[in-house]
Amino acid sequence: MNPTIEIAVIGGGLVGSIAAQCFAHRGQQVTQFFPSNTDRSTIDYPLSLRPSSRDTLEKLGLWSDDYLITAMRQLHLSSEGCFGMVNIARDNNQPAAYVVSARRLMEHIQHVIQRQKRVAQVNTSINRVDDAQQDIKIHAADRHWGCQRLVICDGTRSPISNQLQIPCTKHPSVAESIVCKVTTSHWSAGSGYVRKSRDQILGCIPMSANSGWIIVTQLAGQFDAELSSERQLVSLFNRCLSSRIGQVVDCEIVSNQKSILQSRAVASHEKMILLGNASLSTPPVGAQGLNIAIQDCAALHKLQQHFPWHRSTSKAWGAQFSADCQPRHDHWFRQMERLLAHLRGYGTYSRVFERTAWALLGVSQRAQHQLEALGLGYG
Repeated sequence: MNPTIEIAVIGGGLVGSIAAQCFAHRGQQVTQFFPSNTDRSTIDYPLSLRPSSRDTLEKLGLWSDDYLITAMRQLHLSSEGCFGMVNIARDNNQPAAYVVSARRLMEHIQHVIQRQKRVAQVNTSINRVDDAQQDIKIHAADRHWGCQRLVICDGTRSPISNQLQIPCTKHPSVAESIVCKVTTSHWSAGSGYVRKSRDQILGCIPMSANSGWIIVTQLAGQFDAELSSERQLVSLFNRCLSSRIGQVVDCEIVSNQKSILQSRAVASHEKMILLGNASLSTPPVGAQGLNIAIQDCAALHKLQQHFPWHRSTSKAWGAQFSADCQPRHDHWFRQMERLLAHLRGYGTYSRVFERTAWALLGVSQRAQHQLEALGLGYG
C-alpha cells in the first residue's frame, strides 16, 4: 500500500483540476486520480463564465486572456411572437459574461498545475472507495491508497457516488441539446441572446462579429428527427433569430447529446465532498453548471485558508462547506424543474420568462427585481 494521502481528488476534468488547484494554491499537497484514457484534447466548445467565476480563476492563478474568446457585454431575452426584448447590461459597460475556450482553459490549468508541482497526477481508473475505516481507501485494479479526505469530481453518472450509494434526486434524460457553430449576416460582437421558440430554448453565445454558437435545448424525445440536420437547424435559426443575428449563412453541429437533471448533497459522507456534475448536473440552459462548480471551489478555497480540511474535524468542515454551497444547489435545481415544467407546456411561458430565465443566466438579484418591475419583462 502507498503512503497515506492527505487530500485526494477523483476526476480529471475542469472541475477536478480547479479543485486540485484550490488545495495547491493554499500550499497543500494533493493527489488527483483520473483514467489514463481521459481525453483532454476533445473538440472545442464555448464556456460562458460569470464575472465571479473569472475572479475566482484569477485568484487561483488560473486566469489567462489566452483562452478568452470574447467578453459578452449585453444579454437579450425574448420570446418568439412577442414584440421587444429585455436587454441586460452591467453598470459601466462591464462584461455580463466571459466566453472562453474549454480546451484552451484546460490546457492552461494543466500547465499551471504541472509548473507548481503540488498536485501529483495519477493516470488510473478508481474501481472502489471504502470509507469504513479511519482512512478512506481508494482502490484501482492493482493498487490502493489511503487518504484522509476525498473530493469526488468524476462526472454526471458518478461511478464512485453510485458505488457508495450516495442518495440522488434524478430526472434522467430530461433534455436534448445541440450545440452549433454558426456564421451570420449581422450578429453584433459581445451580444448574447436567449430566445424561446414554440418548443425550444435557443441560447446564442457570441464569438466575434457575425459568428458564435447556438445551443438548442428541448425536452428529450421531442426533437423532430430532421432537426438534427444542419439544413433544418438553419431553417429554425432563421425563423426565430433573424431579427436578432441576421441570416445564418453557415452552420456546423459541434455536439448532440442528452442531458439529465440530478442533485446529490455536496457533503453527504463524512470526509468526502462532491463537486461539479457528480453533485449537481443540469441541462446546458444558461451554461451555468461550471459556474456553480467554480463557486463551490471558491468556497472550498476560502475555507482552506484558516480551517484546513485534513487538519480539522471533518464533520464540522463539511457542515460549513454544505452551508455555503447547498442552498445554491437546491435553488438551481428547483429553477430547472420549473423550466422543464414550462417546456412541457404547463402554464404560460411569461412566468418562466419573467422570473426564471435571468436567474438561470446568473443575473444579479438587483437586476431580477428591476426586470420583474417590467411586468412581462418586454422592453
